[in-house]
Amino acid sequence: MPLKEGWEVPPDRREKVEKILRNDEVGDPILTSKCVLVQQQANGVLVVSNKGIAWREKKSALRVLDLSFSTSSKWVRWHDVAFIIPKKAGSIIVEAKKRKNGVLVIGKRGIPKTIDLKFIIKRNQKETKSQFEQRKTEFNTIMLELFKKYRSNTNLRTSDSRT
Repeated sequence: MPLKEGWEVPPDRREKVEKILRNDEVGDPILTSKCVLVQQQANGVLVVSNKGIAWREKKSALRVLDLSFSTSSKWVRWHDVAFIIPKKAGSIIVEAKKRKNGVLVIGKRGIPKTIDLKFIIKRNQKETKSQFEQRKTEFNTIMLELFKKYRSNTNLRTSDSRT
């Protein structure tokens, strides 16, 4: 599936997307967007492909100095996505299976533990308000379609997903 029209790499995020593509086996992006990962209260870039969902933080001077902040990227393979929960337009929660050093974390009842990652897409540089509104309305639908197409019901013991 090629990159969807209107979801091209924002000019101010090309470097971040290239870094994601070098570090993770994302494959060919289907959509990219400036994005906020709510749990970390951090701006970054989201790349979604047929292999999974990747997010990398846009480092600010303050964030670089904050030593308590442990990770600046997330990588979740589709087989580690348990659910996608649409919220308002342009906002979703990805319920991902939790991993520690690549190994699936299992709860007391033998069910994989999960972590919720809430993504909110942001307006790209030089994007008109109407273009952004169109992307917001498409976002949840596209993410649900990709989840249905690429999800897996298997629980792999190890993975390179980072949640």
